[in-house]
Amino acid sequence: MRQFRALLPPPLLEQMAVDYQIDSKNAIKLSGPLVFSTLLHGLLYDSRVSLRCMADKFAEHTGVSLHHSTLGKRLAQLPIDYFEEIFAFLYAKVDDKINPRSPGLMSVHLVDATTVTLSAKLVSFGLRVKTCSPTKARNHVKAVFELHNQMPKLLHLCKEAPENNDSVALGETIRAVCNPGELFVIDKGCHGRERLLAIHDAGAFFLTPHSTQNLTVHCVVWTADPDTLPTLPPGPNDPDYVLVRVEACCFENANRYENKKYARMPLAVVHGLRYDRRKQCWKPLVLMTNLPFSEDGDRIGPYSYLELARVYRDRWQIETFFKKIKGHLSYDHLLNRTENGINIMIYMCLIAALLMIWVKAATQNNNGWPSVKFWLEVSCRDWIDELIRGQPHLRQARRHIT
Repeated sequence: MRQFRALLPPPLLEQMAVDYQIDSKNAIKLSGPLVFSTLLHGLLYDSRVSLRCMADKFAEHTGVSLHHSTLGKRLAQLPIDYFEEIFAFLYAKVDDKINPRSPGLMSVHLVDATTVTLSAKLVSFGLRVKTCSPTKARNHVKAVFELHNQMPKLLHLCKEAPENNDSVALGETIRAVCNPGELFVIDKGCHGRERLLAIHDAGAFFLTPHSTQNLTVHCVVWTADPDTLPTLPPGPNDPDYVLVRVEACCFENANRYENKKYARMPLAVVHGLRYDRRKQCWKPLVLMTNLPFSEDGDRIGPYSYLELARVYRDRWQIETFFKKIKGHLSYDHLLNRTENGINIMIYMCLIAALLMIWVKAATQNNNGWPSVKFWLEVSCRDWIDELIRGQPHLRQARRHIT
């Protein structure tokens, strides 16, 4: 318990609540720290979270009855900044304790979007999904996340209809948050040339599979001997990605002015073969980046050709992260139907995930997230109980009851 108290001291939660004036509306039962601890308790202890279960757990630990609708109303009203600051504080505290770092010399950000689909009758917030029947209308709650040094972060919660398209959702989000010198690894859903050019003009770099964009090939920098290309499945120690050709290119457009515009963004295009173990065959994988070639042409940015392919392969980490938070932290089960409550639950899910990543690194537990979650449940139980029972608002509520 001492570790958790040092990581996030209960008095700090109280001070943050004062800073954001969370408890100024006579919230006797549900102060900011109490909502935080109740939600965290539910995410860690219940396999399938619900407001009813959280209200029951609250009454069990505090001796104060709570109706689940009261908790739902508080989620709709509490300032999102309070939970965002708790997440930012924890992020800074555990950042130097999480390994490994980004491979190579660059700051690598793995970026992707994930969605939760609900009936439009249940939630008004989100992106409307077209259906043939108005009575079966669906809404997407779509959010863009990044993994940086294995640390998750929310970049953007989508609100506008064009953001149904990943090219808009990912491209515009990266353009808004990128810093010069950073490398963003994205899937081919972000294929819009204008948005890739905007990332380039901001001084940042991207690595993505080539999609349908027309390319002008300026020169072939390197090519493999055709006789060395694989035809059989790779052996136990053989690579499952093989280089075929490396080219220097740029985007091509029928409009002469557009060609001049895209000419200021030279592209390195890496052609390779990836072994698909599901279909038991070699498939082409063409990667595209605005990282510059070295003077001798042997490297792209700070990476060799194969290292660049490995950096893209690491993008799968964010896909497994989505699977973990949906499977173990009930990310796909929204507890609130308002934009405010959805934001809060996303940050609470990220806080719980951050604690699990920290515990996994601290304990060197390689038995998967179920094992890490069980260890975290046991280890922080007393810390959460102390945090709940020590709330002055709770003691006041007890006096009102008695």
